[in-house]
Amino acid sequence: EEAISHAKAAGVPIVVAMNKIDLPGANPQRVLEQLAANELLPSEWGGEVEVVRTSAITGQGMDELLQTLLHGGQGLGCVRHGLLCGAQRGETSSFAVRI
Repeated sequence: EEAISHAKAAGVPIVVAMNKIDLPGANPQRVLEQLAANELLPSEWGGEVEVVRTSAITGQGMDELLQTLLHGGQGLGCVRHGLLCGAQRGETSSFAVRI
């Protein structure tokens, strides 16, 4: 909740990486409901918050996350304002952010 309040106060776009989606007990619907309860309406529900389902173990969703941050981020204002400098996917994924 603290991170959410900081992001809202700064007026920056929010992208959520819903991690551990590969676990048997994963409940994406619950996560989406929790986001909505914190006034973060997922884009798939008509809101402005991009939610990407990911798994750090299997790599699921990592390419989509990178695409969202690099390409979709232009529409969100991330790249347009020069904040996201680059990203790459390998054994570990990394993002270069200029502050």
